[in-house]
Amino acid sequence: MNTKFYKIFKELPLGYPAQLHEWLKVTKNANDYFQNAGNKATDMRDFEAWPDNPVDRNHLVMYGEIMLVDLEMPECNHAYVICEVTRGRHKLSSGRVIHLKPLVSIMPIKNLPADVNWKNGYFLLPKLESL
Repeated sequence: MNTKFYKIFKELPLGYPAQLHEWLKVTKNANDYFQNAGNKATDMRDFEAWPDNPVDRNHLVMYGEIMLVDLEMPECNHAYVICEVTRGRHKLSSGRVIHLKPLVSIMPIKNLPADVNWKNGYFLLPKLESL
């Protein structure tokens, strides 16, 4: 199992959302993070829907585990949010129903530095001390 990422919400250190927010405000950090295929995540529902697409356990986010996702949030139009993969259905402010449970908003995408090449999708949550 890869120890460079968090997958369990209760294992996040105190203050992790604020630390991740500050870390992503640095252009080099954000660009390196979003452009690195090693940081991409695949949720269990996608894996079940397309089992022929290979994914290793380090990048597979199972039910009950967490990842960073770009979502529409009430506070802003579009944000990176820590979400839990669930079998349940959760309604977003846009009215869209997803199978992710939003837990903590990290940063509105519009607050990223202008020169960050941000991405849509699912991302593993880095252990910032290991970077």
